[in-house]
Amino acid sequence: MRFRQKKDQPTGVIIKPRIRIHVGCASVTPKSLNRDSVRTFRREDSAGIVVCDGVGLLSGSAQASQTVADNVVSGAAAGGPKSLLVIADDLNRDLPVFGESGEGATTMIAAAGSDDGSLTYSYLGNGSLFELRAYPSPRFDKPVIRIAELTLPNVSYESAPHALNSWLPMPGEKLAFSAGTLAPRSPSLTAFLAVTDGIATDDDRELADDSSGGLWREVPLPLKLLIEDLERCWFDLVGEFDRCDGAGSCDSALTEILNDSLARIRDTEVDGRSVLSDDASAGLVVLDGRR
Repeated sequence: MRFRQKKDQPTGVIIKPRIRIHVGCASVTPKSLNRDSVRTFRREDSAGIVVCDGVGLLSGSAQASQTVADNVVSGAAAGGPKSLLVIADDLNRDLPVFGESGEGATTMIAAAGSDDGSLTYSYLGNGSLFELRAYPSPRFDKPVIRIAELTLPNVSYESAPHALNSWLPMPGEKLAFSAGTLAPRSPSLTAFLAVTDGIATDDDRELADDSSGGLWREVPLPLKLLIEDLERCWFDLVGEFDRCDGAGSCDSALTEILNDSLARIRDTEVDGRSVLSDDASAGLVVLDGRR
């Protein structure tokens, strides 16, 4: 089948969409020591986040999460988003052991947007990585944010309770992790949210039958509160994006929103107990392709 070229349609011209990338991250803890680590990174053509969760109370886990986060940032600064596709194996090969007994360990979620509108990610351990999209709501003065989980945790269900089966470092072991690149989205505003298991992880979600034979899947309260905060401030945030005058100029606003939300979650109590029982971290990558 042949298509006739319109006379007024230019030929040989590639119009590249103008993608602005905004990133932010935050971390809180109800404990005396936060073993999570969060970072942002930015290059001329890309920007991203990394969130790491030092495993349990293992000696050296806080150091492990800090070191892995720092190495992801330096790797992405040198190699760009594509470095995330192999960063887990590279780190597992090169990292030292952590802690006096060498048992320090961490999970890792990293995500980076590129100026072509694509997103590259690497996920190892647990926690969650979501795609977010805000939709207008005729009933409310704020949008409704829909979320979709992009990958599943690396856990074993062969014993009870279930347990992680992949972390960094695992010297001499073959890692289980997820990594990939999502194709550019249509011109729109899309966000990607990475959280540690203090906020949400699929392996901890309760499943329950309902009276009609369907299945309910729990949305943890910390995640619900975080999404509600993003919905509440979304229009203000978009307005801030519209006023941004350069790469990274809105990152502080995004980080402030995440900081305020996580602090509110930490201070929220149900039946006299904090809804947070663990360190909680979040990182957000926003790809703004609106024209």
